[in-house]
Amino acid sequence: MLVVEGELNAIAVWLALEGQADVVGMPGVEGRIPRASLQGRRVYLLADGDEADREALKRWQREIEATPLAPLPEGLDPCEWAERYGLRGLGEALRKGWEDGDSACTGVGEGR
Repeated sequence: MLVVEGELNAIAVWLALEGQADVVGMPGVEGRIPRASLQGRRVYLLADGDEADREALKRWQREIEATPLAPLPEGLDPCEWAERYGLRGLGEALRKGWEDGDSACTGVGEGR
């Protein structure tokens, strides 16, 4: 399960990963993680690289047991990345980060 800051970012990530991962969009950095729906699942967090999102990641990690993913390069959010490089480019960037070990996430679709 991948928790993403922003509902539209979640849609872009889900499309880019071709439905191979369950994705939940948080309504901004002040949103609360829906703990009940995440029980018993491996959870990863993805947020933009700005200060507000870094703080939200810290808070979300305290709320649930989850692993933060490295933000996308260039400080872009998933929608901005998809606009610039296309959905395929977003999917490749997310997968490359996982394969390169930029995060603790070891495989898309694994442990959904």
